[in-house]
Amino acid sequence: MEPRVSDELYSQCLQRVRAHFTQHSESVSVVRTTNAAHWLFDRVKHNIDRVPVNVPCHPITGIPNSYIDEIIHYVTAEGSRVVALKIGQAETWNKMLDLVMRRVYTSLRRYNTAQSDLENLAGELIQHCACLIWEAIDRYHYDSSLDAWVSRLVTYEVACTCRSSQFRHDSTSLSLESPLPGETDRLTLIEMLSDDRAERELGVVDTWLILEAGWNTLSMDQQEVVRRRLLGEGIASIANAMGRSPNAIYKLQQRASASLQLFAGQ
Repeated sequence: MEPRVSDELYSQCLQRVRAHFTQHSESVSVVRTTNAAHWLFDRVKHNIDRVPVNVPCHPITGIPNSYIDEIIHYVTAEGSRVVALKIGQAETWNKMLDLVMRRVYTSLRRYNTAQSDLENLAGELIQHCACLIWEAIDRYHYDSSLDAWVSRLVTYEVACTCRSSQFRHDSTSLSLESPLPGETDRLTLIEMLSDDRAERELGVVDTWLILEAGWNTLSMDQQEVVRRRLLGEGIASIANAMGRSPNAIYKLQQRASASLQLFAGQ
């Protein structure tokens, strides 16, 4: 994206954020407004291939105000749910799994899955889709409801499974949840497998909890560096955007990390 277009897009996002807060009679600080505009700017750029056509657009950015307003609407409506999923909140995940289960069964029935295979296959797909949601939640586009996004993901995964020429569901296969034959202690297969993924997920959850709880202990510059690093931006790019040297950005990152570690140890 050209620098001029990029600057215009940020200005457009800032304008829509201000309009949203004004419409809802919210008195918001300049820092919160600019942080929201920066987040929105990054999200719109990420969604560039999803921007609708044949609607009135900004003459320079090519992005409709209506599309930016749509993202603002869904981040307001769904943001807390997304954060709850990221940190592994049990109640939110239980509700999400209920939705996944309904969508899996509805989709499987479209393929006339035999009743004898339905339960085992549904269980496998529910687990598979739940893992995909966990892995993909950061890629939620915020231009539709979270339920619609999840429903499309589940429908696609079920279709891929049922249409695959290699797919053969063998009802005699050992289920991960079933006791192993001949095992007197009734261990299941899943209990015997190492759970490296669970360890990684717990680490991610801890990171999110620490970051959210300790965010206000960071300076504005540290928050900016952390936010950009979490979005995958490199040190050199951040230095250029903030008008600092790469070494200064690296030091800000180090101090932010040390501050969060100190906060976590309290």
